[in-house]
Amino acid sequence: MYKIAICEDDVVFAQAQQRECAQILDRLHIKHEISHFRSGAALLTAYEVHGAQFDIILMDIMMDGINGIDAAKEIRKNDGNTAIVFITASADFAISGYEANALRYILKPVDAVQLEQLLVAVYAEKHRQNTLTIKTGSQNVLVPVDEIICLETEGRRVKIITARETHIYTGKLTALMDALPKHKFSRCHQSFAINIACIRELSRFKVILESGREIPIWTYPQFRKTTEYSCLCASS
Repeated sequence: MYKIAICEDDVVFAQAQQRECAQILDRLHIKHEISHFRSGAALLTAYEVHGAQFDIILMDIMMDGINGIDAAKEIRKNDGNTAIVFITASADFAISGYEANALRYILKPVDAVQLEQLLVAVYAEKHRQNTLTIKTGSQNVLVPVDEIICLETEGRRVKIITARETHIYTGKLTALMDALPKHKFSRCHQSFAINIACIRELSRFKVILESGREIPIWTYPQFRKTTEYSCLCASS
């Protein structure tokens, strides 16, 4: 779950920002939870009283009461991992913002492409073991690893097949295998690799997946040994 906090006293702007974040993450099929705080004090209360934790905080600076920079400094006393991004209408606080170990400083109005790149980058960093990041055209696409059924080479491209959709990656299957967890995926053929959790039946010359699809095996002894070892790892 990708946890996002928006700390912003302008309710209209915060609601627009929340909608935009949700649209981006829905399109990328990333499960998320977005919380809005109307003041720095409210955000600190969530941390100190309720033990809240977030992957990223989109923080306004100029707010009534405790401002965004002071709130960020308080958060940093106990939390050095959450990405803090200052989003404000003024560049006057840039130096002070980085004193709070901010990841980035963005001026309003926020560019949609810049926001998407930011959300994707932070998610990929925080959840790198659970996602595969690929480039399709000019966009980065995050594919949840556990949703991948198999990978199939087609010319100079690789089809990344999930239950919901198929992503096209331009490059070699070997490169994708290097990026995927070794105990979850195995290459059974020059043109195929499969998610071991999706195997329904294994014979000498083919694998039958839970979907019913049959995939050929060329390297049976090595594949079976790797698959059985990986299954033991997954169950332990």
